[in-house]
Amino acid sequence: MLLPAIPQFRRKRGGPKKANSTAPPGPTPLTLVSAIYDPDALTLLLTFDRPINAAGIIYETVLVVDAQFQHQYLIPSDWFGPDASSVEFLLGATEVASGSGVHLNIAEGNGIVAAADGQPWPGCTNLLLPFP
Repeated sequence: MLLPAIPQFRRKRGGPKKANSTAPPGPTPLTLVSAIYDPDALTLLLTFDRPINAAGIIYETVLVVDAQFQHQYLIPSDWFGPDASSVEFLLGATEVASGSGVHLNIAEGNGIVAAADGQPWPGCTNLLLPFP
């Protein structure tokens, strides 16, 4: 009589164990929570959801189109940080604007980053002011 062969290695019951595929979450994007334009003082105040570093700001990336009050394009000439999560720009007029309302355009790569992790702010396009 023939006896069945005994396997050298025993199989484990159940399927292969799956590796835990949950990766740690990446950094959250820097988010603009408020944008206030003052046409009388010619200032623009941007407030973010956490502390920022605006030391690398590129002025040419910031543009306020004020067709409602001043009928001019305004770009920053200087800035300061009233608190850790805000930056305020002093604006200068450049030329006549067309259209209506007041809009903010800040290009990507503008130099505003989160202070803790260096996460860049992606900017905004045609953001109606005041925001929110």
